[in-house]
Amino acid sequence: MIAPGLATMFAFITTDAKIGRAALQKMLKVSVAKSFNMVSVDNCQSTNDCVFALANGLSGVGITRSQLPAFQKALDFVCEFLAKAIARDGEGASKMMTVSVKGAASQADARAAVKALIGSFLLKAAVYGRDKNTGRILQALGATQIKVNWPKIKFNWQMGPTEDQILVNLAAGNKTAVGWGCDLTEGYVKINADYHT
Repeated sequence: MIAPGLATMFAFITTDAKIGRAALQKMLKVSVAKSFNMVSVDNCQSTNDCVFALANGLSGVGITRSQLPAFQKALDFVCEFLAKAIARDGEGASKMMTVSVKGAASQADARAAVKALIGSFLLKAAVYGRDKNTGRILQALGATQIKVNWPKIKFNWQMGPTEDQILVNLAAGNKTAVGWGCDLTEGYVKINADYHT
């Protein structure tokens, strides 16, 4: 049960830097929006998940205003690394999917397009079957309300042994987003069919 909103997952990120609580919370929110909240294994959310960023200040080194962008970059890196690990380790997964969208009319559209693609069971099955079925990309996007310049839409699908990279250009603007998912295998069905409470 992993989809944006995380799911039965607890992430703890710690630093010994001296940084204010409000600043760290604001930075974590930015990082989570483009990492953990851009992951889906099965589009099913759980009731209990969270991400904590904890700063104890024991280093005695304070983060100055001019250093905040570098700290944000480091926090983004850690969150993205952990988010990718979740997708890579999805239930029954044999490979990860990295989906990049560009040319979106808005940031919301870019993220919605990525989420539609990483959450599409048809696309996930195509990744497992090593089938570059672009119709499944079109179907997933067509089921959304995002703006797409259909005559100019473009795809690039690179298949690898452990990761497929799918790039979609919506040709409707200049916003971008990236997200991570995994293929849909018999292993996923078996794990969840065998699970009993």
